[in-house]
Amino acid sequence: PFLLGKETPAKWGKNHWGRWIPFHRQHQYFFLTFPPFVVPIVFQIENFYWAFIKATWMDVFWMMTFMVRRQYFLGPVLGGAWSVFKFYFFVRILESHYFVWCTQFNHIPMEFDVEKYKDWPSLQVATTANCTSNWFLDWALGHMNFQIEHHFFPTMPRHNYPKVRPYAKEFCKKHGLPYTQKPVLTAFADVVRALKRSGEIWQEAWEMSSIKQD
Repeated sequence: PFLLGKETPAKWGKNHWGRWIPFHRQHQYFFLTFPPFVVPIVFQIENFYWAFIKATWMDVFWMMTFMVRRQYFLGPVLGGAWSVFKFYFFVRILESHYFVWCTQFNHIPMEFDVEKYKDWPSLQVATTANCTSNWFLDWALGHMNFQIEHHFFPTMPRHNYPKVRPYAKEFCKKHGLPYTQKPVLTAFADVVRALKRSGEIWQEAWEMSSIKQD
């Protein structure tokens, strides 16, 4: 579990919530938990959970047959069920790292608190950011580096985002809205810095609350 933003960590710390979770170190255990396991474990559990909850039995059937087909085709090549499982899990861990870093750099460092009832455009630019664009990053990040444009035009095909970026920038400039764009490595580092900052807010609120109680 993680605490994000400023208000939520302060509230948790003030009320002494999360006693057994070292949120002040969440920027460290982040690397060992969220990136490697969100796809191979969390998403897999959620897929089955929602399929059963919504009674979409055809989805359950195809998910189960995928496991059978995976074993049937890869088992003879890799040497048995355990080898197939290890190979599949390894690939999904690699995918999970890629997915997390490509999708979270544009959200976690931004405003991440309770609804402040801003107007729609202001809310979009406050909660998301872009990173620099070039032909390689556009491909490698799947155009996730155009996240502001995605929020402005959520149904637009992603290959059109570079075309509307000048219009999005001009719109923000005209209405005095921030248009946050960072180098990609800065964007990745900001994820860790944001987690660290939120953890420190939780710890400070916890300590201040303890002093007042004493």
